[in-house]
Parts: sequence; structure tokens; C-alpha cells
Amino acid sequence: MVVTADFAPRPRGRLRTHAAPEPARWAPRQRGFSLVEVLVAVLVLSVGLLGLAGLQIAGLRSNESARTRTQVVIAAYDLADRLRAEPRSFFTLGQASAGTLGVGIDDCPIDSPTNGLERWKRAFCDLDLPPPNSGDRVGVDCGSGNPCGSGNCAIIIRWNDSRAEPESATAESGGARDARDMEFRFCTRIATAI
Repeated sequence: MVVTADFAPRPRGRLRTHAAPEPARWAPRQRGFSLVEVLVAVLVLSVGLLGLAGLQIAGLRSNESARTRTQVVIAAYDLADRLRAEPRSFFTLGQASAGTLGVGIDDCPIDSPTNGLERWKRAFCDLDLPPPNSGDRVGVDCGSGNPCGSGNCAIIIRWNDSRAEPESATAESGGARDARDMEFRFCTRIATAI
């Protein structure tokens, strides 16, 4: 009988098997986390949450600044539309010779507006924009020396945007918040003939 390696006959009798080694009785099995691992995880999580809180504060400041800028742009375009619709309400206020108009800090509120420009001033004062540290809140310059050129009117709105500035930046600049005075300048053509 020829036997090949693949079909080797089994030895008769009891098969010998190797027993699995027993675990050492002195080695403890690890279950759960150690206190140091938990503390490290809490530390990493708290640093991440502090970073998210800082981003949230920066986002709120940016949103406040963007909201204020949007209100200023809408107010400037509204003023331009009112001046185009009623140029007499602008030029009969005693500014016809210079072609300028200013809305100062003390011009708010206007109790009983009589024309379109005064109604706009009241609506502008109701926006409650923070006033600039110096100068008028609103300037309209239709004179020949305005920055928009001859035949055009410049509508300039100023406000203080310090609410969008972090307190640390103000302290570093010596507490001078007037550096945050913002200005929106809008050029338009308004008929000056009455």
C-alpha cells in the first residue's frame, strides 16, 4: 500500500492536543478608563469648547456690524430717493446757497416732521445708530466742491462701530474708540432746480 502525504493514515488511539496557556493570575485585566485618561479627555474637550465660545462672540460682533452697515446703506438710498422726489424740502431749509445739510447728534428726535426730509430724519434717528465721536451723523453736499464732482450730491452717513471691536483691541490702542468711526459715502445726481 502506497500512502501519500495527503492521505496519511491517522494514528490509532488518543490524539494529543496542546492545552491553551493559562493567563497569569497576577496580571489584572483592564476594564474601563483610568482617572488620568478621563482628565485628559475633559481638558481637551474644554479647550475646544472655549475656542467655540470665542468664535461665537466674534460672529455676534461681525453680525452686529453688518446689520448696522446694512441699515446705513438703506437709509442713504432712502434719503437719495426722498431728495429726488422732493428736492424743495431739502433746498428750502436755508441751505440752497451752499447745497449742504447736516444732521447732528442733537438733531434727534424730531417731534412733528413737516416734509419728506424731516420724516427721513425722524426715521434715521429711530434707527438708534451709535453717533460718531466727532462731526455730523449725516451730511449731504451738493455744492460744486463736493467729492462726487459737479452736478452730483454726496450723501455721507457716519456712525461709531466700536461695538464690533473687541475690548482688547481698544485697550491696545490706548482706549481711543474714535478710530472705529465709520463713514458711508454715496454719490448721486439730484435735480437742484426748484
